[in-house]
Amino acid sequence: MENNKDKKDIRGSLIRIAVAFAIGIAFFLVIIFSKGIINPESQKDMYKILVDGLFVPGIVLLGAGLLVFVTDGGAFDMLAYGIIKLIDVFRKDYENRKYKTFYDYKASKEGEHHHRWYLILTSLPFIVVSLILLIPYYN
Repeated sequence: MENNKDKKDIRGSLIRIAVAFAIGIAFFLVIIFSKGIINPESQKDMYKILVDGLFVPGIVLLGAGLLVFVTDGGAFDMLAYGIIKLIDVFRKDYENRKYKTFYDYKASKEGEHHHRWYLILTSLPFIVVSLILLIPYYN
């Protein structure tokens, strides 16, 4: 049974990475075609378009990954608890609320398993390839 759960976790991770990579490729294609990759004026201009097209999705994915990492680390837990408490004020059955204290909220979040690294790992190939293509651009 444990082996089956590991296979599902690996499969889920691969699906998350594939979706994030597909989103990055979609950003890349939109950027390079909007900048005119079909008929660039020079080879240097082509490198510029490719570097821009790879660097922008890489940084967007990295930023989203860092935001997920910080959020899963608990940086916004107090804000989320405050919003839940604000919504609870408007409920009819206020005494029957889910979390009575912030400690209860944190304790309920403690056991959750989060996947934090997939966006950061997906951003790295875009950034690395853009930095590699930056070398011939400056030569």
